[in-house]
Amino acid sequence: MRAEASSRPVWPIGPTAPLPRTVTPFRAETVQSYLDRLAHANHLEPRQLRRYLADGPAICRPRPDWLATVSSQPVASLQARLIGLANRDRDPTRQRRHARPACRL
Repeated sequence: MRAEASSRPVWPIGPTAPLPRTVTPFRAETVQSYLDRLAHANHLEPRQLRRYLADGPAICRPRPDWLATVSSQPVASLQARLIGLANRDRDPTRQRRHARPACRL
């Protein structure tokens, strides 16, 4: 039975190509703000993009590597600029405290 399981093709999980249009993340921008801008630039619903980049159906937090793939931005650049992408920034109170005024609107 194990031999059968290993002979099955492995399908890619997550995005494999960038979106047609990219946007540059601002310094200290929240992840949600960046995802909204990226979705609007590509004529997508922000909620759909969040679900597509999330690791599980219940959690709509994007995986950094998947976000880097669709945005054509390096993971290090996204983690340095976006609040809420790194594990230490997952706390929503920290995001509100450090978000720029434009992101909160």
